[in-house]
Amino acid sequence: MTTTRPIALILLAALAGLAPAGEAAADGKRHRGEGRCHAHLLKKWDADKDGTLSDAEKQAARDHHRARRLARWDADQDGTLSDAEKQAARDHHRAKALATWDADQDGTLSDAEKQARRAHLKERCAKKKARADG
Repeated sequence: MTTTRPIALILLAALAGLAPAGEAAADGKRHRGEGRCHAHLLKKWDADKDGTLSDAEKQAARDHHRARRLARWDADQDGTLSDAEKQAARDHHRAKALATWDADQDGTLSDAEKQARRAHLKERCAKKKARADG
């Protein structure tokens, strides 16, 4: 991955219930990670360049993102996110998502607004994949 900010935003948006969990598979179910931008993740985190993320590589990515979240949201600097700090992060990202995607400004994302957001994320992922392949 070329930057960690999009993943952090997606993770925090998921906490707020706004991020898609992945595209539907052939069986109609959503499977974790499907439809996401894997090429740029591999580029950044696949240290041995074998085309997959080992448990150690996944842990390194998780540790990195955890440190970034703590640096941003751990107001009392105790090394953990309290319920209040987690809620502050969710509220911030929910407000940001609503400001960007809530076209009718009713305080929720309609199906059409969610679809527009998914289309935007899909396009952004395609661009990242093209850069990673290129």
